[in-house]
Amino acid sequence: MSAHYNLLLSLPLNISSAVEHSSVLEFVLNKNSSQPANFPNHPFFEKFNPIYRFHNSYKGIVSGAWKSEAWLEKAPNGNVCNAGVNLCLPGNKLEGVWQDTLPLIHWLASMSSAQGAVGIVVAEDLSEDEPMVLFVRRSKLFISTSKHEELYNFDDALS
Repeated sequence: MSAHYNLLLSLPLNISSAVEHSSVLEFVLNKNSSQPANFPNHPFFEKFNPIYRFHNSYKGIVSGAWKSEAWLEKAPNGNVCNAGVNLCLPGNKLEGVWQDTLPLIHWLASMSSAQGAVGIVVAEDLSEDEPMVLFVRRSKLFISTSKHEELYNFDDALS
């Protein structure tokens, strides 16, 4: 079993949800923002510590080796026409992936417009660990560790 894992995620968001939670997305994922007055009612935020946001946790890593970004794209008329999240998080212990990062992605999936594969968790070394593929179906996060297994519903991990 590997000691460290990389997580890659590209997740489109439902525009109305992204706009509604834009201050939280900015605070959790982007560097320059102030703490919102309220956080959503979701298990991720029950244990969320603002000190350990990604841009604080990864600030010692070479620029470009990691990415934490929530974005809203506006049309020329000023209306939001596209929204999403991109993450590239290297060097995470598997416990950190399961306890910290996947609960965040579970919350993000609840706002997602995606239907299918959106990311992967893969061992940094060339171990024989199977990659975990992250899927979203009907705004729920699912994980598959092998193409021959059923998808694991991440809701079960939060119960």
